[in-house]
Amino acid sequence: GDVIPLLQLFVSDINTFSGKTDLGLEINGTLAQPVLSGRGRLYDGTFESVETGALFTNIAASFIASGSEIVMENFNASDKFGGAITGSGKCTFDNELAYQAEMKINKARFFHSDFADAVFSGAVQLSGTAQEALLKGKLEADRVSVVIPEDLPEATYSVDVAFINRPIGERPPQQLSKPKSEWPFKLAIELTSGKKISIKGGDLISTWSGNLQLLGTAAAPELFGELKIHKGTYTFNGKEFAINQGTISFAGDPEKKTNLYVIASIDLDKIIAEIIVRGSPKNPTISFRSNPPLSQR
Repeated sequence: GDVIPLLQLFVSDINTFSGKTDLGLEINGTLAQPVLSGRGRLYDGTFESVETGALFTNIAASFIASGSEIVMENFNASDKFGGAITGSGKCTFDNELAYQAEMKINKARFFHSDFADAVFSGAVQLSGTAQEALLKGKLEADRVSVVIPEDLPEATYSVDVAFINRPIGERPPQQLSKPKSEWPFKLAIELTSGKKISIKGGDLISTWSGNLQLLGTAAAPELFGELKIHKGTYTFNGKEFAINQGTISFAGDPEKKTNLYVIASIDLDKIIAEIIVRGSPKNPTISFRSNPPLSQR
């Protein structure tokens, strides 16, 4: 039958699943030590992420249950660009739930939108219990393209509010906060690029490379590492500057702990003019210098 009613118990609304299942399962024993037997399969499956633009179709998997474990004999999924994910795994019920799976990724597109496009290959392993999960492995970027929009969304600001003349004994309104996940999905993934990260926007054209570590959790990911400029140009006031030095450093929360340092230069006959951009990508500091030195006014 249709698998959607079951998946809706575990998946957020920003992701959509569809698919069909055939299941013949017999359960004996006790809740603490179940004894399983039977087979099942998932077919005609589709997964789509509204947040990342990822779309995988032709999702299929076959399962066999025996004793205290369910073995996923094979798993297959593909995207419309020729990327594929294959794998296998198992789930055991000895005393407590435990599971593990290994997936091979071949040029699968995990991000696909107007502003980002990312294709990765590599291998990852998923393991966990009813209390937590861990996804680890190594991925290489076959292609990463980021387009910086010219019109960024307006920033939002928080305002401190003080309540005055509140009746004695009355509790202040509770602040809304994002609930913490009771089932942390931990990450430990090594990312390598090899001169295949393209960042464009307005008058910027650039290619970067480097190694990163994706840690933290799926709800609060953290990036560590550094990207270095391979080549690039920046057009300023009608003149094209060559980017000859540049790094993007990550030290945790990508929104708060990302640091940019870029130097772009142009040879203007008798002088070499440079633009220096440093600091947070959201609010960088821009300065100018020249050789021989000139006034910055």
